Amino acid sequence: MTDFLERWTSKSEENKKLVAQELLIAEVTEMIWSAMQTGGITKTELANRLGSTKGYASQVLNGSRNMTLRTLSDICYALNHKLTITISPQCLESQKMIRR
Repeated sequence: MTDFLERWTSKSEENKKLVAQELLIAEVTEMIWSAMQTGGITKTELANRLGSTKGYASQVLNGSRNMTLRTLSDICYALNHKLTITISPQCLESQKMIRR
């Protein structure tokens, strides 16, 4: 994590929470992109499978549209993947830095 981000997160719990949210969004989005790449699925194909527009799929994948659990489930279904969620103590290095 950059020095700036470390200083910014240390300023308030709200900042730490925002960084945790963004890290989760990035992690989930990267997993979706990976599944799409493995399956040879484009944004257009994903949109077709979701019954949506390519613009909507782009918004979800770039983080500009809030991805609900229902949307995430629909995306996994469209990609023929099973979603597995694990809730665990914050112990990853990036998350340790948030807690400082």
